[in-house]
Amino acid sequence: MTDGSDAADSREDTDEDTTNVAIRDSIHERVAARVEGTDFETPAEYVEYTLEEVLSRVEEGSTTTGAAADPLDRENDDEDNEEVESRLESLGYL
Repeated sequence: MTDGSDAADSREDTDEDTTNVAIRDSIHERVAARVEGTDFETPAEYVEYTLEEVLSRVEEGSTTTGAAADPLDRENDDEDNEEVESRLESLGYL
């Protein structure tokens, strides 16, 4: 794992407060590999951007549907799967 210097270096020009978050080395290596050839200067910038995107989608979904639209919400996946199976069964596919 890195010492967090990526995050510190990429935040020097901002006035926003920051918090360090630990991730597994294997994830950091994957992120670092993805950063190559992009406009991101550090893995920390990539991770922050990715988290912002995911959170925005989750928050948009929760305001438009009135329910939690968390893509990691396995309960919603199970409900969706049951609904699809029910429709397929009523159409004679199952």
